[in-house]
Amino acid sequence: RKRLGFKDKKSGSFTKNRDKSIIDIFRNVSENKCALCGVTKTFTNENEQEYFEIHHMIPYHNGIQYDNIANLVKLCPTCHTSLKKGRASKQTQIDNITKILTNNELVFQYTCAALGEDDIHIIAQRIYELLG
Repeated sequence: RKRLGFKDKKSGSFTKNRDKSIIDIFRNVSENKCALCGVTKTFTNENEQEYFEIHHMIPYHNGIQYDNIANLVKLCPTCHTSLKKGRASKQTQIDNITKILTNNELVFQYTCAALGEDDIHIIAQRIYELLG
């Protein structure tokens, strides 16, 4: 939390808060479609829009440099939960990461560059290891 600039709840230090503008931009410019299961209808939010969650393929808690629009995908709430550490089996999570990378060329290219690797299976394994 300190490294990312979040405020420490206990001591009250680290007053810098995360800038969520990149999430807002991505939410508005990207297609309302789950990058994993492909669903386009979830439920409507308070703005009368379909609700999707924004997911950092290389998790944000690994460094602010991963707060990049090319590292983001939209997921339905169920698929987003399935990518949280321990919510599904290791193999299921790796398979889900691989599927997202396979279906999203921009995200795949970003993760290749960011992780210095071009083998999709190795990238998926490394992203799995970075989940929080």
